Amino acid sequence: MTNAVQVEGRLLSVELGSSNSRHRSTNVLYRYEFGEEVHQSGRLALFKQTGSFYEPLKADLEHNRPIRVWVDPDHPQRAFLDWDFVLWPFAGGLVFSVGWTSMGFYLMMRAWRASRNDSRETIIRRSRRRNR
Repeated sequence: MTNAVQVEGRLLSVELGSSNSRHRSTNVLYRYEFGEEVHQSGRLALFKQTGSFYEPLKADLEHNRPIRVWVDPDHPQRAFLDWDFVLWPFAGGLVFSVGWTSMGFYLMMRAWRASRNDSRETIIRRSRRRNR
């Protein structure tokens, strides 16, 4: 969605969603027009936790203010209210994936070396038996 287009939309509903141990979510439904078609969406943010959006969106709904909607022009049914990139989840995921990948390679190398050493010992044992 690098070529997203900003359009005006209207909120239809805003609700405080379920919460897990640390974060609450916000559920929305909004309508927007792109081209000559009217679309509805409930997508809120690409990269952020959605709990912080509840209060401002609830105020926008109560005062019937227009909202800014980012629409993918190639797929107009895909829209978001916020698509700003946040570095820390990306960086955290990158560190996590590099760490687990490194651990996997390390374990594969240890297994390969162990199997190679076992096969050498087997060959040495067999050759000793033949020489006796």
